[in-house]
Amino acid sequence: MTLPRTLFLITAITFSVFLYVHEQVSKVILLYEIQHDQKERVVLGDTHDILRYQVSALQSPRSLESFLAKRDILLDLPSDHKVVRMAMREKKEPFPKQKNFLDFLSTTKVAEAGSR
Repeated sequence: MTLPRTLFLITAITFSVFLYVHEQVSKVILLYEIQHDQKERVVLGDTHDILRYQVSALQSPRSLESFLAKRDILLDLPSDHKVVRMAMREKKEPFPKQKNFLDFLSTTKVAEAGSR
């Protein structure tokens, strides 16, 4: 064998070994990342369940009263200068219905609902 051919063969084998090692190291790193994400998912799922329980417990008036009683928290009505009063908007129907006396006597609604 000649020298250039030998150098090319050594270079090709070295490159293929480096490529194989790089793939194996990348696989191990990816497996560690997957394991870390799975652990984080379990922790977040447990935290989510705990928070859902706390929200459901706080939505219950009896548990809220017992929570306030345990901590000796007294709730008072606010004074007038702490209250902000806002005007109520009237609810408007998107399409107001016009009714007259003949609408009560007619059977058009039944006929419209029954025909296709």
